[in-house]
Amino acid sequence: MEEIVQRVGMLDWISVLINVLLLLVTLGTVVFASKTLLMEYSSQVTVSRYKFSSNIDKYYPYYWEVGLMNVGKGYIVKAFILLSVPSKKYKFLKYYFLSKPAVGLNPGENSKLILTLNDEHLKNTNADLNTIKLEVLYQDSLNNIYVVSPGLNEGNKHLESFDELPRRMRKYWLKYWIYNMKIKKAIKQCNTYPKRFFSELQSRQKELENCLNIEQINDKDTK
Repeated sequence: MEEIVQRVGMLDWISVLINVLLLLVTLGTVVFASKTLLMEYSSQVTVSRYKFSSNIDKYYPYYWEVGLMNVGKGYIVKAFILLSVPSKKYKFLKYYFLSKPAVGLNPGENSKLILTLNDEHLKNTNADLNTIKLEVLYQDSLNNIYVVSPGLNEGNKHLESFDELPRRMRKYWLKYWIYNMKIKKAIKQCNTYPKRFFSELQSRQKELENCLNIEQINDKDTK
């Protein structure tokens, strides 16, 4: 009787061991499949150091430009510049500006991100090359969000140091939610490309109306 009990107990342990091994094999298969999926569809983007120029004779005197190159197998859904500028009046307040996004970047393709601003946009900021921070954010086809701060293109400095590479932000990390907050603030501050474009249209429309009013007054005076 004791021998039968021992055999039953041994069979139970063998059954448990087999189930554990099957579970480990299943987990390994899932991990391998997910790694294969990431290798097949994840993005690899190189971001050039940004260029900055200013020309007071232009309507948009301040100009930032960044080059993107999709060197991976994945598809880039959207990418844009995020510019952070400290407030002139309040020490801990910042203004955030989003460029016009680059949309739909296939493997092997390149694109440029350009952000242009004028004095009106920056009137409440302490805009200085030493205080502003430029970052590039992009989203791939797996809905991963990446961020990189490429640094300023200053002469041959890129030949003297390594460039920063994009880092994926996991959605349960605090950093991911901080960048979400920055984007929402840029929208609230009316510092996105569509809102700036609409504001410019309104401003130019008012200028045109003022010119027409002046011409009408001049016509009346000459009669």
